[in-house]
This record gives sequence, structure tokens and C-alpha cells, in this order.
Amino acid sequence: MFIRAAAASCLVALAVPAFAACPTPEDVARFLEDAAAARPAAPLVDEGARSDAVCARDLVIEQLIPVHGPIVGWKAGLTSPQAQAAFGTTEPVLGALLEDMLLENGAVVDASARVRPLFEADLVVEIADEGVMDAGTHEEVLAHIRGVRPFLELPALLISP
Repeated sequence: MFIRAAAASCLVALAVPAFAACPTPEDVARFLEDAAAARPAAPLVDEGARSDAVCARDLVIEQLIPVHGPIVGWKAGLTSPQAQAAFGTTEPVLGALLEDMLLENGAVVDASARVRPLFEADLVVEIADEGVMDAGTHEEVLAHIRGVRPFLELPALLISP
């Protein structure tokens, strides 16, 4: 059985679904410093437009790439109505998976190095090629899937419940 784990710290920024303004790079750096120190972080900015949340996510990813490597995939989060309600949103969010966030089987992760460590059983769909972007039916999508694998996600929320 093939299982991978994601220490998905960049997804944390997505857990706050709406922002009033895109944060500054300095605000994002402070947010990530808190994450690295396992300190609770204040939300980057107050509630507002979804476009500001996307901006914040992109700034977080930009600052994480030099540390964790390039984007190797994407994660859909808050896909159930219950998860959306818990985070005050009505639609899923999208986060990047960076190279160093994917751990091999047997990897050990120090839960004490996280603010609110969680785990979630999941599946990863590996796309074979870009032809999936032109697929119009489920059958056409299936023709472009390389595989589906079990996946253990290890989100670490930085904000208080």
C-alpha cells in the first residue's frame, strides 16, 4: 500500500476563507514565523472578499516555495458542507502542495511542532497529462488519470478554534 503524508502548512492560509484586503508580504512573513515556531497566528486580515483570500494564499505560497520547493500538486479543501460551515465559507478552497510537504511512508512528524495538529485520511488523484484539462466527460477524465492513492493529510491549523 502506498501512503503519503502532507505537512500542509501552506493550506493553513486557506482555512480563513475571506479577507478584507490582501496582506502585505511582511504580514505573511510574520504569519509563517508563527507557524515555524508553533505559535498561534492571528488571521492575516479580517473578513472580506474571496479574491483577497486568494491573494493571501498566493503570497503564502510565494514565501514557502524557497523553503519547501516547487508546487507539485493542488489540494481541494473544505469540500463538505460541514467543513465549510466550520470555517464560515460556502465553497471549497484550493491550496498548493509543495515538494517537501510530501513525505514517504514511515516518515515521523513531530506533533509538538504544530499549533493544532490534525490528521485526515484522504485520496490523491495523480493526473497523467494535461489532456485532462480538455476532458468533457467522466470517461475522458479517467483516460488521463495515472492513479489514485491513499494519502494521510496532516493539516496544522495556526488560528484558534
